[in-house]
Formats: sequence, structure tokens, C-alpha cells
Amino acid sequence: MMFGEIHYQRVVYQHAPQPGHRYRQIAVVERNQFELYVYEGDVLSVEPWCSGSDTADVRAYPTLQAAREEAEREYAQSLRDGWQPYSPIP
Repeated sequence: MMFGEIHYQRVVYQHAPQPGHRYRQIAVVERNQFELYVYEGDVLSVEPWCSGSDTADVRAYPTLQAAREEAEREYAQSLRDGWQPYSPIP
């Protein structure tokens, strides 16, 4: 594993997957610990820790497994809340 490595990433969207619509990104990144980033914006961010979003929620976990489990819960809740899975491949 490497510092700054993304171990999990899911993206969901509202309306249509194009600029100007809302995206929610959920990512687990290894830094000094495992950090879960959940943030929204109208553009996709390549690096979760540099999202520039004012709605970013960052939580720290001692293990990768704990962070991934919480990320899966966040993703599942996003789908229940009406967000759609985003895949850049049609």
C-alpha cells in the first residue's frame, strides 16, 4: 500500500451525469490512517483530498476494513436516497 492510495471509490449522481448536475463521491484514501471522504459537487474530482468542496465530510479509521465497510454503508444509503450509480463507461 502507498501513502495517498485510493482503496475504494464510488460516484453517484442526481439527474444526468454531465457538468452542472450533482455528483457525490465516496472514497477511502490511505494517508497517516485510512480516511473516508464523502463530498458533493458539480464536477468530478480526481483526488478526493483535493475536492475543493465545502460539503466534504472526512472521517478517520484505524483499519482499511473499517473504512471500506463505512464507505459501503454510505454508498448504499446514497442509492436509497435516490442517487444513481455513475460509471464513465456507457
